[in-house]
Amino acid sequence: MLGDMNGDGAVNTADIRPFVMALTDRPRFDLLYDVDADIAGDFDGDGRLTGNDIRFFVSALTGDLPDPKTPYNYKRFSGPVYVDGVSPDDVTQGAVGDCYFLSVLSSLAVTDPEILESMVTPLGDGTYDVRFYDRGIETYIRVDGDLPVRWDGSLVYAGDEMWVSLAEKAYAQLKGESYAELSVGNPSEAFRDVGGGWTITAWMNKPAEELYQCFRGNLAQGHSIVLRSNRNATDPIKKSHAYTVEDVKWVEGAPQLSGAKLYDVQGGTMRWVYFEDIKANFSSAVIHLT
Repeated sequence: MLGDMNGDGAVNTADIRPFVMALTDRPRFDLLYDVDADIAGDFDGDGRLTGNDIRFFVSALTGDLPDPKTPYNYKRFSGPVYVDGVSPDDVTQGAVGDCYFLSVLSSLAVTDPEILESMVTPLGDGTYDVRFYDRGIETYIRVDGDLPVRWDGSLVYAGDEMWVSLAEKAYAQLKGESYAELSVGNPSEAFRDVGGGWTITAWMNKPAEELYQCFRGNLAQGHSIVLRSNRNATDPIKKSHAYTVEDVKWVEGAPQLSGAKLYDVQGGTMRWVYFEDIKANFSSAVIHLT
């Protein structure tokens, strides 16, 4: 049993002493207890007992799951995880720079909603299992409904739907110990973490019609697309930001009027952007293949 460090079949305060001993004096632990410490104490799933398991062990004793570190206070939220399935505009960015992750969620809502609709599972006790594919291995992170809030009770980080907030919280725990560790990342890695499979990169230094055919063909095959903007992008495109590609259009005889419909998780806005502007303001497209 996970957390049963003394082998008595229960997890309680009697397990504290052997847990500490297993961390600090393994030979003595092995002599006194007929327990495999690397199984009983492996809370983080890395196959061995380490100092990283301490906070999970404490949570098992107190009944309160660990939360990612943040300077804000937590508030308990509950209610339906999904309301009418998932859609791109369920996803809005909060006070951390994880547009790369949230744009992946938004883009999967366009082409692969079933991946997201099975991602977060309520366990019936106020906690949830959130599924990822960590290095290709199906991995579940258990979280509760405690979420960081401002003084007025509004969410600090991603909203507006419960599944988005829980996915972001679990991703913070998958990648480290704090929300701050989500700041700056790669859509390619986030796609693999959330949806499995693999990704390819398409560069934006191509003729407009070729970009149109690339986007149209991949969307038609159910492949999600996230665009990455340049560091010198100009308004209204945000610099070094990730956008979801929702749709494309081509105007025969007027390529300058052809473009893509982009969703921006920062602000939850949608706009059509001409392909010539995409070429000028974006470096690449990350395309998810399942």
